[in-house]
Amino acid sequence: MSADIFDEYLRAIHYPRLRLPLVLAYIILDELYRRAEIVVPKTKISMCRDPEDDKFLEAAYEAKADYIITFDRDLLALRDDAKELALREHRIRLLTPREFLEEHAL
Repeated sequence: MSADIFDEYLRAIHYPRLRLPLVLAYIILDELYRRAEIVVPKTKISMCRDPEDDKFLEAAYEAKADYIITFDRDLLALRDDAKELALREHRIRLLTPREFLEEHAL
């Protein structure tokens, strides 16, 4: 996660459509921050039809992440038939939460 991503999450918890008690949202964000690998992206990536979403690609590339888990349609539109995206020499899986859980069911 990058600082820009965390800032977006801080804004997003105030969206009315989230329907999550604010106290619980802050607890989740605190736990996410404590467990996340914080990166400072050094590589600029411009691939997404929504340029605001490129920060997720940049952080994933910097961290050499295996996955981006998202509901974001602009990010999901980037994946190929194998649900992957090539970020230069790195390949990353772009999955919805349901797809991720189905792939990693215990």
